[in-house]
Amino acid sequence: MDKTIPLTKFQPLQRVNIAAIDEGDSGLLREIEKKGLKPPVIATIKKKNEDGSMEIEAGNKKITLKPQLAAILLAETVAANKFIAAKAETTLSKLDAGNTAILKEYTGERNLLGRCLSLGFTPGSVIKMLENYNSGPVLVKVHDTAVALGRDLADHITVTRTENAC
Repeated sequence: MDKTIPLTKFQPLQRVNIAAIDEGDSGLLREIEKKGLKPPVIATIKKKNEDGSMEIEAGNKKITLKPQLAAILLAETVAANKFIAAKAETTLSKLDAGNTAILKEYTGERNLLGRCLSLGFTPGSVIKMLENYNSGPVLVKVHDTAVALGRDLADHITVTRTENAC
């Protein structure tokens, strides 16, 4: 993150990659996660208000940020046709609530492969993370069906993040 600066420095209509957080205050970190802004996140600055607050759009969500929250989010500009962080490959267990991804592959034990396939976890499937508390099972939507998966199984499903909601 060689060129990250506080989100407050960007202007309306700029597209940014929120790449890091500048502070470890637990209250602000919880608020960032609750708003779905845990890096990396692609967002568009919509409006800067006189009170220092900002309105942004991340995914399909409009989010209002208090000045102190916007100040600790570090970002970099993103060209309109490049989605550096949004296309990042990761495991299903690391996908944040509200994010969508395309299933790339299953890398776990062969005996669980049949279970994944029967639940609809096939390569190319769109998956939306409904709940992920970073411990315990995850709740995802695949093929219009909500499925709870153990974290161990979700750790072996490789996905590519997208910006589109399913």
